[in-house]
Amino acid sequence: MKMKGDEQLPKGEDLIAWVKNSATLVKEVTYLVDFELMGEPKTGLDLIEELKLTRNASLVAGHQDDSKTPGRTGSAEVDLD
Repeated sequence: MKMKGDEQLPKGEDLIAWVKNSATLVKEVTYLVDFELMGEPKTGLDLIEELKLTRNASLVAGHQDDSKTPGRTGSAEVDLD
């Protein structure tokens, strides 16, 4: 899977595959990941942590007011936008 510019990956498995197949580019990309991934078993934060993207990822969420989200993002050192 090749990405250009600001492409969207519709499923968590697409992001996992891209990261695994693009090892040389992973650190050069900024990831904006939605917290809630509709129909997915994992959250965006789960994927950021699993794929070790915390340095280049920002979590985009409509759950800033949710008491669980900020605490968890703080412990994972992920920006919450």
